Amino acid sequence: MAIELSLQLTNNRPEIRNLRNRFDIFAQDNELPDKVIHDVQLALDEVVTNIVEYGYDDDDKHLIDIKFILNEQSLEIIIIDDANPYNILDKENPETALALEDKPIGGLGIYLVKHLMTNIDYDYRDGKNHLSLSKSLTEGDIN
Repeated sequence: MAIELSLQLTNNRPEIRNLRNRFDIFAQDNELPDKVIHDVQLALDEVVTNIVEYGYDDDDKHLIDIKFILNEQSLEIIIIDDANPYNILDKENPETALALEDKPIGGLGIYLVKHLMTNIDYDYRDGKNHLSLSKSLTEGDIN
């Protein structure tokens, strides 16, 4: 049986810390492996920060819906927002072999998310981004 947690945030920076705190409690309550917690925290911080900082063309209040679905094998995170369409799967990976001073600014966070998560799906429908991130619970250490 799946365990779910649904949250709704507004598009302002302090909400990112609230999201992380709520996820940490959920993770501890459900005894998630440390590596899963760490990887999900990094991915959530990157994705939600990008939505809040770069997703909107106005200063209006917008809602971001986040749902965690935990089952025996994985944790799925569904993020729905009305920001500008942005499919992270379409973004090319940065050239990681370049020297630091030669690397363009940006892109490394999305690259990190792609490598931390087990699976990523994206759809834009009804004027909203629907991003699904999943993380296998068997990757890494076990509590």
